[in-house]
Amino acid sequence: MEELREQLANLCHKQWSGWMEYLFSKTWEDGEDGEYGYIIPYCAYDRWTRQMKTEYKDLSEEEKNSDRKEADKFLQLLKENSGQISFNDNFVKLYFDTKNIKLRHEII
Repeated sequence: MEELREQLANLCHKQWSGWMEYLFSKTWEDGEDGEYGYIIPYCAYDRWTRQMKTEYKDLSEEEKNSDRKEADKFLQLLKENSGQISFNDNFVKLYFDTKNIKLRHEII
């Protein structure tokens, strides 16, 4: 379980790092006298603000597909660790069916 936790944490870090690289690629440095910051173009700020305030169910299909690609990475890790994963500390058991790629849970 600890190994899976570390793999998931590594994936989270990669996703965050990828996002930060993307974010900084869309900004530019600004400032003087040793005080610098980054400027985000308004069109990017506007889009990202709208997305973060929008429930997943209300996103466009294109935006949902982007999130689905990220979710698929988690599913792949779960599939690779297959079998039954039990999170008893949280009082929930998760069962992963590697053949059908289905996840079900039950509260215990």
